[in-house]
Amino acid sequence: MADSTISSEPRLPHTLTAPGIAVYQWYQTPPRHPGPEWTRFVCVSDTHDHTFDVPPGDVLIHGGDLTETGSIATLRDTMHWIYDMPHKFKLVIAGNHDVCLSIIDHQSSILFLTRLAQFTLDKVWYQRENHDQKDAESVQKDLEDAENLVRGEEAKQTNVIYLEYASTEIQVKPGGRKWKIYGSPGSPAFGGMAFNYPRGKNAQELHANIPDDTDILITHGPPYSILDKVIMGGRVVGCKELFTRLAEIKPALHVFGHIHEDRGAQIYDYSAGETVNNSNTVFVNAANMPLGNKWTQEKKSSGTPRHALLPPIIVDLLDLGDDEVTPG
Repeated sequence: MADSTISSEPRLPHTLTAPGIAVYQWYQTPPRHPGPEWTRFVCVSDTHDHTFDVPPGDVLIHGGDLTETGSIATLRDTMHWIYDMPHKFKLVIAGNHDVCLSIIDHQSSILFLTRLAQFTLDKVWYQRENHDQKDAESVQKDLEDAENLVRGEEAKQTNVIYLEYASTEIQVKPGGRKWKIYGSPGSPAFGGMAFNYPRGKNAQELHANIPDDTDILITHGPPYSILDKVIMGGRVVGCKELFTRLAEIKPALHVFGHIHEDRGAQIYDYSAGETVNNSNTVFVNAANMPLGNKWTQEKKSSGTPRHALLPPIIVDLLDLGDDEVTPG
């Protein structure tokens, strides 16, 4: 587990605002909480075995890739880091690197052992965990340990909510808004990694499971054309079927990661692109591990150390009680 520093501020927009919304992408000191009428979401993703200082807030959101290769040892370190955070609720999903979590629902370790022959990343994890020296029963025990880290008693006692294609509801303050949340670890198929899904009809069916009344959506992969541009060729690689579903739901906040090189935030209106008005979704690519030309330019302008991580993105949303919420 690597303790890492947070980068300095680059020459990019620091704050995005709209009525009832404030988003902080860069800061030397975290901004003061706006008060009891607001909920502060602190967004991280793609931490890949690293730990660092995270600003306080009401809700922590981790968008997946808790680990680099699905090592149970580093998953344990990461989860204890999350356990110790002060946020009232900690919403966590897995990502495509978290292979030890992608197999926790399999009925037998024999199936897992067979699966190792198919996926390169699983082999890396298998060898790192010395499973070539263990029998199937020992392997199964390790997989159960991984599940316990995200769903077990210590996770529950520290208000960690692990979401795997599942919903939950939280209320940060008495009489406040009941936020309806859905979490999905999926991302479009690439390299046979964890929680991958085929594009097209399979993706459409998967995202149809997102409830219509979702306020906060957490997915590992981004939607198409939203903070999803990769280094090679400047292509956008997000999921079209996910974006189509988002346009139907219009959640208040969508947090994801996966595409490190396009980390950032947007306030988006589905009818007019990026705008500022009363019916927006805040999109956050919360990837903390730097990558790509955007980061290289930012690093040069700010003098940031090469291995510094990008800061968590802070999103403040007006928290009206359910009786006060006006449909968008």
